[in-house]
Amino acid sequence: MNSSRTISLVKQTKNNNCAAACISMVTGESIEEVEMELQADGGKAPYGLDHIVRYFTRHGIYMEKIHSGLQTPILDDSIYIATCPSYTVAGESHMICLAVNHGSVQVLDPSDNLEEEKIFSLGVPVEGWIQCFEYFKLYDCTIKNS
Repeated sequence: MNSSRTISLVKQTKNNNCAAACISMVTGESIEEVEMELQADGGKAPYGLDHIVRYFTRHGIYMEKIHSGLQTPILDDSIYIATCPSYTVAGESHMICLAVNHGSVQVLDPSDNLEEEKIFSLGVPVEGWIQCFEYFKLYDCTIKNS
């Protein structure tokens, strides 16, 4: 059974807790609650992929790696988490959410460097607007139609 979810932008509260902010966007829990649970699982910011997968699993959300690099197929009515280069820490990665609904891609970046969400058309190649390392599709996490 799928549960309908909407996601809203959550800003990271530290320079290294973008993963917790993305989890908060998807689950609707506060970033503080997310971090407490990640830390209880042995995680420490910046949180590793293993902690993120376990967190989602405990909350009934399955996270599947669908592709690495460019040319990733982005499907309508889906929610993704993606890793991309960090703009603030050289050589590190950053995590963002992508919400795809009715042919548009909403990029929710928890970074303090961006003040607002970005929305793009599915017709625009992914590599034209963001270069991500990995994409993870979230299941049992559908977008509620307005």
